[in-house]
Amino acid sequence: MGWTHFDKVSGINGIGVGDVGSELGFKILTATDTWNPANLTNGTQEAKEVTCAGASLGDLALACLSIDAVDVAITASVTAANTVTVLATNHSGGAVNLDSSTVRVLVIKLV
Repeated sequence: MGWTHFDKVSGINGIGVGDVGSELGFKILTATDTWNPANLTNGTQEAKEVTCAGASLGDLALACLSIDAVDVAITASVTAANTVTVLATNHSGGAVNLDSSTVRVLVIKLV
């Protein structure tokens, strides 16, 4: 697999690669917030809304915590303009009480 050449890389309001209408065009948006989920029993989940300027429905979203998630699945989706909803879902088989941490979201906006 070879290297890909990009004619344009910009960093205004996120990171963008390619021009609108080009073969590859996307913008990366990021945001952080503090989150201390409640004690999660097996099979339960908790949601955290994170404000991410520029995010819109249909954008791709990823999330992570600044701590070990201890068998808790962390997922993300853009649920409204400028809003990413992060879910912590416990599939561990027992109760998990995560410590307070920083939740980081990354949104990939296809242009």
